[in-house]
Amino acid sequence: MKLDEAFSPFPNLSTNRLRLRQIQPTDEEAFFAIKSDHEVTDAYGQEPHPSREETRVWIQRLQSSYDRRDAILWCIT
Repeated sequence: MKLDEAFSPFPNLSTNRLRLRQIQPTDEEAFFAIKSDHEVTDAYGQEPHPSREETRVWIQRLQSSYDRRDAILWCIT
C-alpha cells in the first residue's frame, strides 16, 4: 500500500463493539473532559489542559499532522 492510499480518505475502522474514526472539532467537549482531568493526564505524563482553547488547538494539531501525512490518530467510539 502506498502512503497516500493509507491517508486518503481517512481510514475508519469498525467492529460490532467499537468504531475508530477521525477526531473532529465537535469532539472538543469530550476530549476536554478527558484532557483536563489531572488523574488521567498524570497517567501518561502530561499536564492537563487548562482550557477548551488548548484542547481545540490540540485537535487542530492532530488534523495538521494528518494533512502533512505524518500521523493517523483515531477517536475510539
